[in-house]
Amino acid sequence: MKVLDYIYFIEGVLYDSNCYIIGEDELIMVDCGTGFHMDYIYNKMEKLGLNPNRIVNIILSHVHFDHCGGLNSFLNDYNPEISVCEEEAPFLEAADRRMLLLDMFGGSFK
Repeated sequence: MKVLDYIYFIEGVLYDSNCYIIGEDELIMVDCGTGFHMDYIYNKMEKLGLNPNRIVNIILSHVHFDHCGGLNSFLNDYNPEISVCEEEAPFLEAADRRMLLLDMFGGSFK
C-alpha cells in the first residue's frame, strides 16, 4: 500500500513484521520479515511497481527473527547494505539463537 509519495507499507503475514519501503530510484527497506513468505513480499513489491533489485539498504528496527529473517534471501539475491544499531549488530553477526528468537519462530539464520 502506498502511504505517501515514495513511502510504501507491506503488511506482514502471520509472524512476519510489517515492511516499509522508502524511495523512488534507490529503495530503503525497513524490516524484512521472517523470510518464510518472500514470494508474498516480492509480489506486493511488484504490484506497487517496486523492484527488489533497487533496494540499496535494509534498516532493521531490531534483530528479532520476525524482523530480520528475510535478510538471508535479500543478501543472496540482491546484496543490499544492512543497517542495525551498534548494540545489536554482534548478535546478528553471530546469529545468536536467543537474541534473534530463532527457537520461538522455528527459524535459522546464516
